[in-house]
Amino acid sequence: MIENLYDIAERRKFVALPANTKKSNRALAKEMGISDGTVRGDRKWLARSMDKCPAPKANNPKTAIEPRINKPYAPSNVAQHRARMLAAAKQWLVQVGVVLADVDWIVIETSKQLSLYRIEFSNLGPPTKSPEFLLAFLRPIRKVGDYMPEKLYFLRDWLAVWLGNCLPGQETAQEEMLVEIRKMAIG
Repeated sequence: MIENLYDIAERRKFVALPANTKKSNRALAKEMGISDGTVRGDRKWLARSMDKCPAPKANNPKTAIEPRINKPYAPSNVAQHRARMLAAAKQWLVQVGVVLADVDWIVIETSKQLSLYRIEFSNLGPPTKSPEFLLAFLRPIRKVGDYMPEKLYFLRDWLAVWLGNCLPGQETAQEEMLVEIRKMAIG
């Protein structure tokens, strides 16, 4: 009797024993405690000749699918990087739902925050993630209520950290982006 029914090699050795070759599939299956289809499959596998097995086909380079590799985000194209930042900022303004006067205040206060923390932001390396990802990832953790001044400070901090991470050490580019965000909100 076979001890480990789930070990295929052991099961096939048992089926291949000379004493078992004369038994029917059903009799052998009943003795082993498995189905007769499993015994039939094992016997077919044992009977096959290696000459008749088809050779593995080489991969066709035209139909081969390349695995998708997540490449790190490289903001080497400055114009494209800034365009993605503006698109992310526009979407962000719509999502947070601020009015034009609040956008002005947020832009002015963000500029002040960036000036205060310019040394910390200049020590960061270039961004490895897209502006859209960073906008969601860098959201401040603290809870904020519906009280408007508290919400505006929250949004100011969020925008400052996002700009500092997207354009580290580039104070003029950060200021230009704030001007663009303000223009986008107006028009």
